[in-house]
Amino acid sequence: MDDRQRIINVLKEGLQDDENVYALWLEGADGLGRTDSFSDLDFWLDVEDGREEQVLDKCQQLLSSLGNLDFIETIEHPHRQFYQRNLHVEGMSEYLIADICVQTHSRGSTWSTFYTDDIAEFPLVLFDKAGVVIILPPEKMSVETLKPIFEQCVSRFNQRPRLTKYIKRERFLEANRYFENYVRRPIIDMLRLIYTPRHYEYGYSHLSRHLPKKVVKELEELYVITCVEDIEALLEKADEIYYDAYNTLKDMLSE
Repeated sequence: MDDRQRIINVLKEGLQDDENVYALWLEGADGLGRTDSFSDLDFWLDVEDGREEQVLDKCQQLLSSLGNLDFIETIEHPHRQFYQRNLHVEGMSEYLIADICVQTHSRGSTWSTFYTDDIAEFPLVLFDKAGVVIILPPEKMSVETLKPIFEQCVSRFNQRPRLTKYIKRERFLEANRYFENYVRRPIIDMLRLIYTPRHYEYGYSHLSRHLPKKVVKELEELYVITCVEDIEALLEKADEIYYDAYNTLKDMLSE
């Protein structure tokens, strides 16, 4: 049995009879069936309110049964319905980090609802004792949800002078930053609205996998820069990609 399966098994077997744990599932590469030797583990648990830290401690204890934990990181989230701890077992692949996320049961299924046509997120359910994980047939995102995001992208992209002033001043560091903020990033967000509308906030996360290869190749051209002259030369290409996305979204949002 490989180390990945050992981690999955020890958590599943150690938690499925715990009355405080309602569900355990995997997202990321495991959920999508795309694991490779570089994939980490994205565990999600639905837990009785007030027992979140207790369950995280138990997860840590279970993993320590496989070996010494040489990496323990607690991630603090602003809202107290979401807890996270990242763990690594000494001697296992450096990439095999277990990201363990716990949601309080009262949070409901808002963040554990998935769609059969989703190319970015899907669960591998290890157990679900309370119907926490919901899988629905394909469903289009509403225009009311997507249109404000689209309008924000348009507004940012149209602020070209914020970039060009630094090109004219020949300040590469500043120009590069504003090229990202006011050219590349609004383009990426618009492409997200087209290809992964349920995950328009994902930004660069697995972007090369979520976009068509032709689009990725065109987008990559905007990242080959070493000076302000390169940025200036790429503005025409950026406009071309932007207006293709703009016109596609205008049609999508008018349907």
